[in-house]
Amino acid sequence: MVQIADRLMKIATFNIRYAPFKPSSQLASNQILLAGDGEAPWASRLPLIMDQINWESPDIIGFQEVLEHQYHDLKDQAFFRQYTSVGVGRDDGVTRGEYVPLFWRTDKFKALSVKHFWLSDQPDVPGSIGWDAGQTRMVTLVHLQPISADVSPDEESKPPFFVMNTHFDDRGLKARTESAKLILRKANELMTETGLPILLMGDFNAPSQEAAYKVLTGKTSDDGTLQPTDQSSQYCAAGLERVHGQAQSSCVEPSQQVLTGRPPHHDAVVAKQTVQHFKDCGSELGRPYGAFKATFTGFQNNPRDAQVIDFIMIMPRPPTLWQVVKYGVIPNQFQNEPLASDHRMVCALIQVE
Repeated sequence: MVQIADRLMKIATFNIRYAPFKPSSQLASNQILLAGDGEAPWASRLPLIMDQINWESPDIIGFQEVLEHQYHDLKDQAFFRQYTSVGVGRDDGVTRGEYVPLFWRTDKFKALSVKHFWLSDQPDVPGSIGWDAGQTRMVTLVHLQPISADVSPDEESKPPFFVMNTHFDDRGLKARTESAKLILRKANELMTETGLPILLMGDFNAPSQEAAYKVLTGKTSDDGTLQPTDQSSQYCAAGLERVHGQAQSSCVEPSQQVLTGRPPHHDAVVAKQTVQHFKDCGSELGRPYGAFKATFTGFQNNPRDAQVIDFIMIMPRPPTLWQVVKYGVIPNQFQNEPLASDHRMVCALIQVE
């Protein structure tokens, strides 16, 4: 029998701020605060980051802005000896540039597959830059199988799932929107092929009012329609053809229409076959835990700079296989110590049904 504790997964995402200097270098040891914005050297921030991670002890955590030496520094920490990790540099698909690595508890999960793709119109080309982005951006995708302590490895009691970790561009509005569409398309392909849940996390550089967030979550835009309408209408047309046997070049499902009066009823079968959207774990609860909402603070920790741009999302939307139990934004500064990063770690506790 699977215990309640075995059904719980703690998920975290953390932008740790890239550090161009290796902690062991003389330059780093004498490094002054960068750009006068209060950023402490990586050698000073790493212990603070690890204190937070150690306290939260996530089962799965995704990082952003991780250079090669930072990736190895994280892996070398005693805490992460009980974790497996994957990640590649975004510039060449090997070691150059920032990583968006994933770490998971070795005793709780095993990887069935690992893939990487780039947020561009050439997603299979390492280092490719998409649309109006200032830099290359990518996604780390892992297919994980939960390991249950009370059953043999050949008789897993819980279904596998997919995890995506990403970091959207900070300059290109179109790049963020198109990146969201690409991820949603990839996620829908996985859902169509496997029917398995998908966990998406990262620094999206986009608040909930921006198009990229709306594309991922299906939130309504200013004209009352769901995003992305073109993609959703294609799924709707395909669903109608399968159900009714009549070819449809395109259609607009009822949930995309501007609602006047009572909303129309949906054909449940057709609705099932239309586009799936992610659910923001932070909006799943009535009130997220903790005193903090903003996930980006900057190193001066000025409230005027604060934004909510780091998210943990799940597909399909609850209530399904997963339920969000808790969600919180973790402080990035304690007492008079330096800020661990210019972002705060985001955590979610998910119950697997």
